[in-house]
Amino acid sequence: MTDGKSRADLQPSLGGTLEQFRIEGLDGSSRMVMGEMVFDAMRDCDGITLDLPYDMLPQVTPATLALSIHQWREWMEESVIREMPGKRTFIDDAFCDKLKEKPHKAPLFSLYEVFAEMKQLDCDIPTVTPEKENHLRIHAKIFKQGFPEKFPTEINPEWGSFRLFAAVRPVLVTFGIDFALGDMRFGWRLGESALMTPAESAFWQTFRKRVEGRSPTGSGMTEGDSSLIVDRLNMLETGGLYSDGFKTALKSWVLKSLTADNLDANRCVRFSGLEYSRGKKIRDFKNLAATTRSEDEEMRLALVRATYESALLGADAFVKFWDVLREFSVAMRQGGDHARDAVAALMAKNKSISKVAALYLPDHKENTLFERLSVLGGALDARDSKALDARDSSPIGEKIDLSVKDLREKFRPFLKARFMKDHELKSARDILSKMERMQQDDSEYPELYLQASAMLEDFEILKFKRKGDDTEEIIEEDSLAKLKGRFGRLK
Repeated sequence: MTDGKSRADLQPSLGGTLEQFRIEGLDGSSRMVMGEMVFDAMRDCDGITLDLPYDMLPQVTPATLALSIHQWREWMEESVIREMPGKRTFIDDAFCDKLKEKPHKAPLFSLYEVFAEMKQLDCDIPTVTPEKENHLRIHAKIFKQGFPEKFPTEINPEWGSFRLFAAVRPVLVTFGIDFALGDMRFGWRLGESALMTPAESAFWQTFRKRVEGRSPTGSGMTEGDSSLIVDRLNMLETGGLYSDGFKTALKSWVLKSLTADNLDANRCVRFSGLEYSRGKKIRDFKNLAATTRSEDEEMRLALVRATYESALLGADAFVKFWDVLREFSVAMRQGGDHARDAVAALMAKNKSISKVAALYLPDHKENTLFERLSVLGGALDARDSKALDARDSSPIGEKIDLSVKDLREKFRPFLKARFMKDHELKSARDILSKMERMQQDDSEYPELYLQASAMLEDFEILKFKRKGDDTEEIIEEDSLAKLKGRFGRLK
Protein backbone atom coordinates (compact mmCIF):
# COMPACT_ATOMS: atom_id res chain seq x y z
CA MET A 1 0.00 0.00 0.00
CA THR A 2 1.10 3.54 -0.61
CA ASP A 3 2.92 5.28 2.28
CA GLY A 4 2.30 2.37 4.60
CA LYS A 5 -1.48 2.85 4.78
CA SER A 6 -4.10 0.19 4.24
CA ARG A 7 -6.52 0.57 1.35
CA ALA A 8 -9.35 1.34 3.78
CA ASP A 9 -7.39 4.30 5.15
CA LEU A 10 -6.71 5.81 1.73
CA GLN A 11 -9.00 8.38 0.23
CA PRO A 12 -9.18 9.53 -3.40
CA SER A 13 -7.30 12.81 -3.75
CA LEU A 14 -8.62 13.64 -7.22
CA GLY A 15 -12.29 12.84 -6.80
CA GLY A 16 -12.00 9.51 -8.64
CA THR A 17 -11.99 5.89 -7.50
CA LEU A 18 -9.07 4.00 -6.01
CA GLU A 19 -7.81 0.96 -7.84
CA GLN A 20 -5.01 -1.50 -7.24
CA PHE A 21 -2.92 -2.63 -10.20
CA ARG A 22 -0.63 -5.64 -10.33
CA ILE A 23 2.45 -4.43 -12.23
CA GLU A 24 4.61 -7.13 -13.77
CA GLY A 25 8.32 -6.48 -14.16
CA LEU A 26 10.77 -7.43 -16.88
CA ASP A 27 12.13 -10.20 -14.65
CA GLY A 28 8.71 -11.79 -14.15
CA SER A 29 8.18 -10.36 -10.67
CA SER A 30 5.03 -8.44 -9.80
CA ARG A 31 3.90 -5.90 -7.22
CA MET A 32 0.62 -4.30 -6.29
CA VAL A 33 0.51 -0.54 -6.88
CA MET A 34 -2.18 1.91 -5.88
CA GLY A 35 -3.75 4.24 -8.40
CA GLU A 36 -6.75 6.48 -8.87
CA MET A 37 -9.04 6.44 -11.88
CA VAL A 38 -10.76 9.65 -12.98
CA PHE A 39 -13.35 9.77 -15.76
CA ASP A 40 -13.53 13.40 -16.80
CA ALA A 41 -12.22 14.34 -20.23
CA MET A 42 -12.04 17.99 -19.24
CA ARG A 43 -9.47 17.40 -16.50
CA ASP A 44 -5.72 16.92 -16.90
CA CYS A 45 -5.88 13.92 -14.56
CA ASP A 46 -8.41 12.09 -16.74
CA GLY A 47 -7.48 8.43 -16.81
CA ILE A 48 -5.11 6.69 -14.39
CA THR A 49 -2.92 8.40 -11.81
CA LEU A 50 -0.39 5.87 -10.52
CA ASP A 51 1.65 6.01 -7.31
CA LEU A 52 4.78 4.24 -8.52
CA PRO A 53 7.48 3.21 -6.00
CA TYR A 54 10.90 4.40 -7.15
CA ASP A 55 12.42 0.94 -6.82
CA MET A 56 10.06 -0.43 -9.47
CA LEU A 57 11.69 1.67 -12.18
CA PRO A 58 14.45 -0.92 -12.85
CA GLN A 59 11.78 -3.43 -13.90
CA VAL A 60 9.21 -1.39 -15.82
CA THR A 61 8.87 0.02 -19.32
CA PRO A 62 5.85 1.65 -20.98
CA ALA A 63 5.18 -1.72 -22.63
CA THR A 64 5.17 -3.66 -19.33
CA LEU A 65 2.81 -1.06 -17.86
CA ALA A 66 0.48 -1.46 -20.84
CA LEU A 67 0.62 -5.23 -20.43
CA SER A 68 -0.18 -4.96 -16.71
CA ILE A 69 -2.87 -2.26 -16.78
CA HIS A 70 -5.66 -3.58 -18.99
CA GLN A 71 -7.68 -0.36 -18.77
CA TRP A 72 -4.85 1.69 -20.27
CA ARG A 73 -4.29 -0.90 -22.96
CA GLU A 74 -7.98 -1.03 -23.86
CA TRP A 75 -8.20 2.75 -24.09
CA MET A 76 -5.37 2.72 -26.61
CA GLU A 77 -7.11 0.04 -28.66
CA GLU A 78 -10.44 1.86 -28.53
CA SER A 79 -8.90 5.19 -29.57
CA VAL A 80 -7.67 3.58 -32.81
CA ILE A 81 -10.60 1.26 -33.54
CA ARG A 82 -13.25 3.96 -33.16
CA GLU A 83 -11.73 5.83 -36.10
CA MET A 84 -11.88 2.80 -38.37
CA PRO A 85 -14.85 2.18 -40.67
CA GLY A 86 -16.81 -1.06 -40.59
CA LYS A 87 -17.13 -3.65 -37.89
CA ARG A 88 -15.17 -3.64 -34.65
CA THR A 89 -12.05 -5.75 -34.41
CA PHE A 90 -10.81 -7.63 -31.34
CA ILE A 91 -7.05 -7.28 -31.21
CA ASP A 92 -6.19 -7.38 -27.48
CA ASP A 93 -4.59 -10.83 -27.58
CA ALA A 94 -2.40 -9.86 -30.55
CA PHE A 95 -1.52 -6.57 -28.83
CA CYS A 96 -0.46 -8.38 -25.64
CA ASP A 97 1.67 -10.81 -27.64
CA LYS A 98 3.39 -7.89 -29.36
CA LEU A 99 4.03 -6.14 -26.01
CA LYS A 100 5.62 -9.31 -24.64
CA GLU A 101 7.69 -9.74 -27.79
CA LYS A 102 8.95 -6.14 -27.75
CA PRO A 103 9.01 -4.95 -24.11
CA HIS A 104 11.26 -1.98 -24.89
CA LYS A 105 9.23 -0.57 -27.78
CA ALA A 106 6.51 2.05 -27.38
CA PRO A 107 3.05 0.54 -26.70
CA LEU A 108 1.46 2.51 -29.55
CA PHE A 109 4.19 1.38 -31.93
CA SER A 110 3.33 -2.24 -31.09
CA LEU A 111 -0.38 -1.52 -31.47
CA TYR A 112 0.12 0.05 -34.90
CA GLU A 113 2.20 -2.96 -35.92
CA VAL A 114 -0.66 -5.27 -34.96
CA PHE A 115 -2.98 -3.41 -37.32
CA ALA A 116 -0.32 -3.26 -40.04
CA GLU A 117 -0.04 -7.07 -39.95
CA MET A 118 -3.80 -7.56 -40.41
CA LYS A 119 -4.29 -8.77 -43.99
CA GLN A 120 -8.02 -8.03 -44.03
CA LEU A 121 -7.49 -4.37 -43.14
CA ASP A 122 -8.66 -2.24 -46.08
CA CYS A 123 -8.03 1.25 -44.71
CA ASP A 124 -5.22 3.41 -43.37
CA ILE A 125 -4.32 2.84 -39.74
CA PRO A 126 -5.74 5.71 -37.67
CA THR A 127 -3.28 7.22 -35.21
CA VAL A 128 -3.82 9.12 -31.98
CA THR A 129 -2.24 12.09 -30.24
CA PRO A 130 -1.76 11.26 -26.53
CA GLU A 131 -0.81 14.87 -25.78
CA LYS A 132 -4.41 15.86 -26.58
CA GLU A 133 -6.13 12.90 -24.91
CA ASN A 134 -5.27 12.92 -21.22
CA HIS A 135 -6.60 9.42 -20.50
CA LEU A 136 -4.05 7.93 -22.92
CA ARG A 137 -1.19 8.96 -20.63
CA ILE A 138 -0.31 7.41 -17.28
CA HIS A 139 -0.08 10.21 -14.73
CA ALA A 140 2.71 8.72 -12.62
CA LYS A 141 3.86 9.99 -9.25
CA ILE A 142 7.16 8.33 -8.39
CA PHE A 143 7.87 8.21 -4.66
CA LYS A 144 10.23 6.84 -2.04
CA GLN A 145 9.21 6.14 1.53
CA GLY A 146 10.53 8.87 3.81
CA PHE A 147 11.30 11.19 0.90
CA PRO A 148 9.07 14.28 1.14
CA GLU A 149 8.55 14.97 -2.55
CA LYS A 150 7.04 12.89 -5.33
CA PHE A 151 8.38 13.03 -8.86
CA PRO A 152 5.52 13.50 -11.36
CA THR A 153 5.87 12.31 -14.95
CA GLU A 154 3.39 11.79 -17.76
CA ILE A 155 4.10 8.37 -19.29
CA ASN A 156 3.23 8.63 -22.97
CA PRO A 157 2.26 5.44 -24.86
CA GLU A 158 4.42 6.76 -27.73
CA TRP A 159 7.47 6.30 -25.49
CA GLY A 160 9.81 3.35 -25.61
CA SER A 161 12.40 2.60 -22.93
CA PHE A 162 14.77 5.37 -24.02
CA ARG A 163 12.10 8.09 -23.86
CA LEU A 164 10.94 6.93 -20.44
CA PHE A 165 14.56 6.82 -19.29
CA ALA A 166 15.07 10.45 -20.31
CA ALA A 167 12.01 11.43 -18.25
CA VAL A 168 12.96 9.55 -15.07
CA ARG A 169 16.74 9.90 -15.23
CA PRO A 170 16.85 12.43 -12.34
CA VAL A 171 15.15 9.85 -10.11
CA LEU A 172 17.59 7.12 -11.14
CA VAL A 173 20.62 9.31 -10.43
CA THR A 174 19.22 10.67 -7.16
CA PHE A 175 18.55 7.25 -5.66
CA GLY A 176 21.35 5.30 -7.37
CA ILE A 177 19.09 2.73 -9.05
CA ASP A 178 19.45 1.24 -12.51
CA PHE A 179 17.20 1.12 -15.59
CA ALA A 180 16.75 -1.36 -18.44
CA LEU A 181 17.57 -0.14 -21.96
CA GLY A 182 17.23 -3.12 -24.27
CA ASP A 183 20.11 -5.53 -23.65
CA MET A 184 22.00 -3.07 -21.44
CA ARG A 185 21.32 -1.02 -18.34
CA PHE A 186 22.02 2.48 -17.11
CA GLY A 187 23.03 2.37 -13.48
CA TRP A 188 25.11 3.40 -10.47
CA ARG A 189 28.83 2.67 -10.34
CA LEU A 190 30.87 3.97 -7.40
CA GLY A 191 29.09 7.30 -7.12
CA GLU A 192 28.64 7.83 -10.85
CA SER A 193 26.14 6.56 -13.43
CA ALA A 194 26.90 4.84 -16.73
CA LEU A 195 25.72 2.38 -19.36
CA MET A 196 26.78 -1.20 -18.64
CA THR A 197 25.85 -4.86 -19.05
CA PRO A 198 23.06 -6.30 -16.89
CA ALA A 199 25.61 -8.43 -15.01
CA GLU A 200 27.76 -5.44 -14.10
CA SER A 201 24.74 -3.40 -13.08
CA ALA A 202 23.52 -6.23 -10.83
CA PHE A 203 26.91 -6.34 -9.12
CA TRP A 204 27.10 -2.60 -8.44
CA GLN A 205 23.50 -2.50 -7.22
CA THR A 206 24.31 -5.28 -4.74
CA PHE A 207 27.48 -3.43 -3.72
CA ARG A 208 25.61 -0.15 -3.26
CA LYS A 209 22.96 -1.71 -1.04
CA ARG A 210 25.67 -3.38 1.04
CA VAL A 211 27.61 -0.21 1.76
CA GLU A 212 24.87 2.44 1.50
CA GLY A 213 24.43 4.39 4.67
CA ARG A 214 27.08 2.37 6.48
CA SER A 215 29.71 4.22 8.45
CA PRO A 216 32.53 2.83 10.62
CA THR A 217 30.62 3.75 13.78
CA GLY A 218 27.25 2.69 12.40
CA SER A 219 28.55 -0.79 11.56
CA GLY A 220 29.74 -1.36 15.11
CA MET A 221 33.36 -0.54 14.35
CA THR A 222 35.41 1.91 16.38
CA GLU A 223 37.60 4.63 14.93
CA GLY A 224 40.57 2.48 15.88
CA ASP A 225 39.23 -0.41 13.83
CA SER A 226 38.76 1.86 10.86
CA SER A 227 42.24 3.37 11.19
CA LEU A 228 43.76 -0.14 11.11
CA ILE A 229 42.01 -0.83 7.79
CA VAL A 230 43.26 2.49 6.42
CA ASP A 231 46.76 1.49 7.53
CA ARG A 232 46.55 -1.70 5.46
CA LEU A 233 45.28 0.22 2.43
CA ASN A 234 48.06 2.79 2.81
CA MET A 235 50.58 -0.02 2.81
CA LEU A 236 49.18 -1.26 -0.52
CA GLU A 237 49.45 2.23 -1.95
CA THR A 238 53.18 2.30 -1.20
CA GLY A 239 53.53 -0.84 -3.31
CA GLY A 240 53.05 1.04 -6.57
CA LEU A 241 49.27 0.74 -6.75
CA TYR A 242 48.90 3.85 -8.90
CA SER A 243 52.15 3.55 -10.86
CA ASP A 244 52.08 3.88 -14.65
CA GLY A 245 48.78 5.73 -14.46
CA PHE A 246 46.82 2.72 -13.19
CA LYS A 247 43.21 3.69 -12.50
CA THR A 248 41.11 1.92 -9.91
CA ALA A 249 38.42 2.59 -7.30
CA LEU A 250 38.84 5.45 -4.85
CA LYS A 251 40.06 4.43 -1.42
CA SER A 252 36.83 5.74 0.12
CA TRP A 253 34.80 3.03 -1.66
CA VAL A 254 37.28 0.30 -0.76
CA LEU A 255 37.13 1.42 2.86
CA LYS A 256 33.31 1.46 2.84
CA SER A 257 33.25 -2.08 1.48
CA LEU A 258 35.55 -3.42 4.20
CA THR A 259 33.88 -1.54 7.06
CA ALA A 260 30.45 -2.70 5.86
CA ASP A 261 31.74 -6.26 6.37
CA ASN A 262 33.21 -5.36 9.78
CA LEU A 263 36.70 -6.42 8.77
CA ASP A 264 39.05 -7.14 11.64
CA ALA A 265 42.27 -5.70 10.18
CA ASN A 266 44.32 -7.90 12.49
CA ARG A 267 43.43 -10.77 10.14
CA CYS A 268 45.69 -9.03 7.62
CA VAL A 269 49.05 -9.62 9.26
CA ARG A 270 51.28 -6.63 8.60
CA PHE A 271 54.62 -7.38 7.01
CA SER A 272 56.60 -4.71 8.83
CA GLY A 273 58.39 -5.96 11.92
CA LEU A 274 56.85 -9.42 11.66
CA GLU A 275 58.69 -11.07 8.79
CA TYR A 276 62.48 -11.21 8.52
CA SER A 277 64.84 -12.24 5.75
CA ARG A 278 68.58 -11.71 5.39
CA GLY A 279 68.48 -10.04 8.79
CA LYS A 280 66.43 -7.08 7.58
CA LYS A 281 62.87 -6.02 8.33
CA ILE A 282 60.38 -5.48 5.53
CA ARG A 283 58.88 -2.13 6.38
CA ASP A 284 57.02 -1.62 3.11
CA PHE A 285 57.17 -2.61 -0.54
CA LYS A 286 59.79 0.06 -1.25
CA ASN A 287 62.20 -2.00 0.79
CA LEU A 288 62.12 -4.82 -1.73
CA ALA A 289 65.41 -5.35 -3.54
CA ALA A 290 65.88 -3.21 -6.63
CA THR A 291 67.66 -6.09 -8.34
CA THR A 292 64.69 -8.46 -8.43
CA ARG A 293 63.67 -10.12 -11.68
CA SER A 294 61.21 -8.14 -13.80
CA GLU A 295 58.71 -11.05 -13.93
CA ASP A 296 58.77 -11.26 -10.13
CA GLU A 297 58.14 -7.53 -9.90
CA GLU A 298 55.21 -7.84 -12.33
CA MET A 299 53.69 -10.59 -10.21
CA ARG A 300 54.16 -8.58 -7.02
CA LEU A 301 52.57 -5.48 -8.57
CA ALA A 302 49.67 -7.57 -9.92
CA LEU A 303 49.06 -9.03 -6.46
CA VAL A 304 49.18 -5.57 -4.89
CA ARG A 305 46.48 -4.33 -7.25
CA ALA A 306 44.46 -7.53 -7.01
CA THR A 307 44.51 -7.34 -3.20
CA TYR A 308 43.37 -3.72 -3.22
CA GLU A 309 40.53 -4.31 -5.69
CA SER A 310 39.43 -7.56 -4.03
CA ALA A 311 38.27 -5.41 -1.12
CA LEU A 312 35.30 -4.42 -3.30
CA LEU A 313 34.23 -8.08 -3.19
CA GLY A 314 34.18 -8.09 0.60
CA ALA A 315 36.33 -8.65 3.66
CA ASP A 316 36.89 -12.39 3.18
CA ALA A 317 38.19 -11.93 -0.37
CA PHE A 318 40.50 -9.15 0.80
CA VAL A 319 42.02 -11.30 3.56
CA LYS A 320 42.66 -14.20 1.15
CA PHE A 321 44.45 -11.99 -1.37
CA TRP A 322 46.37 -10.23 1.41
CA ASP A 323 47.77 -13.55 2.63
CA VAL A 324 48.85 -14.51 -0.90
CA LEU A 325 50.55 -11.14 -1.38
CA ARG A 326 52.36 -11.38 1.96
CA GLU A 327 53.57 -14.90 1.24
CA PHE A 328 54.89 -13.94 -2.19
CA SER A 329 56.51 -10.69 -1.01
CA VAL A 330 58.42 -12.49 1.73
CA ALA A 331 59.63 -15.13 -0.74
CA MET A 332 60.62 -12.43 -3.20
CA ARG A 333 62.64 -10.59 -0.56
CA GLN A 334 64.54 -13.76 0.24
CA GLY A 335 65.96 -13.70 -3.29
CA GLY A 336 67.16 -16.60 -5.42
CA ASP A 337 64.47 -18.96 -6.58
CA HIS A 338 62.20 -18.35 -3.60
CA ALA A 339 59.82 -16.11 -5.55
CA ARG A 340 59.65 -18.58 -8.44
CA ASP A 341 58.97 -21.42 -6.02
CA ALA A 342 56.27 -19.33 -4.32
CA VAL A 343 54.53 -18.73 -7.65
CA ALA A 344 54.70 -22.42 -8.51
CA ALA A 345 53.22 -23.29 -5.12
CA LEU A 346 50.42 -20.75 -5.56
CA MET A 347 49.55 -22.05 -9.01
CA ALA A 348 49.55 -25.61 -7.72
CA LYS A 349 46.94 -24.57 -5.16
CA ASN A 350 44.92 -22.45 -7.58
CA LYS A 351 45.49 -22.27 -11.33
CA SER A 352 43.59 -18.98 -11.57
CA ILE A 353 46.56 -17.10 -10.09
CA SER A 354 48.03 -16.84 -13.59
CA LYS A 355 44.78 -15.22 -14.80
CA VAL A 356 44.97 -12.74 -11.94
CA ALA A 357 48.53 -11.80 -12.88
CA ALA A 358 47.58 -11.41 -16.54
CA LEU A 359 44.83 -8.93 -15.63
CA TYR A 360 47.36 -6.30 -14.63
CA LEU A 361 49.96 -6.70 -17.36
CA PRO A 362 50.70 -3.52 -19.35
CA ASP A 363 49.03 -4.92 -22.49
CA HIS A 364 45.76 -5.49 -20.59
CA LYS A 365 45.01 -1.86 -19.78
CA GLU A 366 41.65 -2.08 -21.54
CA ASN A 367 40.25 -4.30 -18.79
CA THR A 368 37.45 -2.62 -16.89
CA LEU A 369 37.22 -2.72 -13.10
CA PHE A 370 34.23 -5.05 -13.29
CA GLU A 371 36.05 -7.43 -15.64
CA ARG A 372 38.92 -7.63 -13.17
CA LEU A 373 36.53 -8.19 -10.28
CA SER A 374 34.85 -11.00 -12.24
CA VAL A 375 38.18 -12.82 -12.46
CA LEU A 376 39.15 -12.04 -8.87
CA GLY A 377 35.79 -13.33 -7.66
CA GLY A 378 36.52 -16.73 -9.13
CA ALA A 379 40.12 -16.88 -7.93
CA LEU A 380 41.07 -18.34 -4.55
CA ASP A 381 37.35 -19.11 -4.08
CA ALA A 382 37.10 -15.45 -3.19
CA ARG A 383 33.52 -14.98 -4.27
CA ASP A 384 30.95 -14.86 -1.47
CA SER A 385 27.20 -14.37 -1.25
CA LYS A 386 27.54 -10.61 -1.39
CA ALA A 387 29.68 -10.39 -4.50
CA LEU A 388 29.17 -11.05 -8.18
CA ASP A 389 25.75 -12.66 -7.77
CA ALA A 390 25.10 -12.13 -11.48
CA ARG A 391 28.57 -13.12 -12.68
CA ASP A 392 27.49 -16.37 -14.31
CA SER A 393 24.73 -14.65 -16.29
CA SER A 394 27.18 -12.72 -18.43
CA PRO A 395 30.41 -14.03 -19.98
CA ILE A 396 33.58 -12.48 -18.59
CA GLY A 397 34.80 -9.84 -20.98
CA GLU A 398 31.36 -9.10 -22.39
CA LYS A 399 30.92 -5.37 -22.94
CA ILE A 400 28.08 -3.23 -24.14
CA ASP A 401 28.27 -2.48 -27.84
CA LEU A 402 27.33 1.08 -28.73
CA SER A 403 28.15 0.62 -32.39
CA VAL A 404 27.31 3.69 -34.44
CA LYS A 405 27.41 1.46 -37.53
CA ASP A 406 24.53 -0.63 -36.20
CA LEU A 407 22.73 2.52 -35.13
CA ARG A 408 23.04 4.06 -38.58
CA GLU A 409 21.63 0.85 -40.07
CA LYS A 410 18.54 1.23 -37.88
CA PHE A 411 18.18 4.84 -39.06
CA ARG A 412 18.68 3.96 -42.74
CA PRO A 413 14.99 3.41 -43.66
CA PHE A 414 14.08 6.78 -42.13
CA LEU A 415 16.96 8.69 -43.71
CA LYS A 416 15.61 7.63 -47.13
CA ALA A 417 11.92 8.03 -46.33
CA ARG A 418 9.89 10.81 -47.95
CA PHE A 419 7.65 11.32 -44.92
CA MET A 420 10.55 12.68 -42.86
CA LYS A 421 11.00 16.46 -42.63
CA ASP A 422 14.25 18.21 -43.43
CA HIS A 423 15.02 19.35 -39.88
CA GLU A 424 14.42 15.81 -38.57
CA LEU A 425 16.77 14.32 -41.13
CA LYS A 426 19.38 16.95 -40.35
CA SER A 427 19.21 16.21 -36.62
CA ALA A 428 19.64 12.49 -37.22
CA ARG A 429 22.54 12.91 -39.66
CA ASP A 430 24.29 15.41 -37.42
CA ILE A 431 24.24 13.18 -34.35
CA LEU A 432 25.33 10.09 -36.31
CA SER A 433 28.16 12.00 -37.99
CA LYS A 434 29.33 13.33 -34.64
CA MET A 435 29.40 9.81 -33.17
CA GLU A 436 31.33 8.48 -36.16
CA ARG A 437 34.12 10.96 -35.43
CA MET A 438 34.45 9.69 -31.86
CA GLN A 439 35.67 6.60 -30.05
CA GLN A 440 33.24 4.67 -27.86
CA ASP A 441 35.31 5.48 -24.78
CA ASP A 442 34.86 9.21 -25.36
CA SER A 443 32.96 10.71 -22.42
CA GLU A 444 30.33 12.29 -24.68
CA TYR A 445 29.72 9.20 -26.83
CA PRO A 446 27.27 7.34 -24.53
CA GLU A 447 25.16 10.48 -24.15
CA LEU A 448 24.92 10.84 -27.92
CA TYR A 449 23.97 7.17 -28.19
CA LEU A 450 21.13 7.70 -25.71
CA GLN A 451 19.90 10.76 -27.61
CA ALA A 452 20.03 8.95 -30.95
CA SER A 453 18.16 5.93 -29.57
CA ALA A 454 15.39 8.16 -28.21
CA MET A 455 15.21 9.91 -31.59
CA LEU A 456 14.85 6.54 -33.29
CA GLU A 457 11.84 5.76 -31.09
CA ASP A 458 10.24 9.01 -32.24
CA PHE A 459 10.85 8.17 -35.90
CA GLU A 460 9.23 4.74 -35.49
CA ILE A 461 6.02 6.42 -34.35
CA LEU A 462 6.22 9.08 -37.07
CA LYS A 463 6.24 6.37 -39.72
CA PHE A 464 2.69 5.43 -38.76
CA LYS A 465 1.45 8.93 -37.97
CA ARG A 466 2.54 10.21 -41.38
CA LYS A 467 1.39 7.06 -43.19
CA GLY A 468 4.94 6.16 -44.14
CA ASP A 469 5.34 3.06 -46.27
CA ASP A 470 8.39 0.97 -47.10
CA THR A 471 7.31 1.00 -50.75
CA GLU A 472 8.04 4.71 -50.90
CA GLU A 473 11.75 4.01 -50.77
CA ILE A 474 11.49 1.52 -53.64
CA ILE A 475 9.47 3.92 -55.78
CA GLU A 476 11.98 6.65 -55.13
CA GLU A 477 14.91 4.45 -56.19
CA ASP A 478 13.06 3.26 -59.30
CA SER A 479 12.27 6.82 -60.29
CA LEU A 480 15.87 7.83 -59.80
CA ALA A 481 17.03 4.93 -61.98
CA LYS A 482 14.68 5.99 -64.78
CA LEU A 483 15.90 9.60 -64.60
CA LYS A 484 19.52 8.49 -64.78
CA GLY A 485 18.75 6.30 -67.81
CA ARG A 486 16.95 9.11 -69.60
CA PHE A 487 19.17 12.07 -68.78
CA GLY A 488 22.43 10.54 -67.59
CA ARG A 489 24.23 11.25 -70.88
CA LEU A 490 23.34 14.91 -70.95
CA LYS A 491 26.08 17.29 -69.90
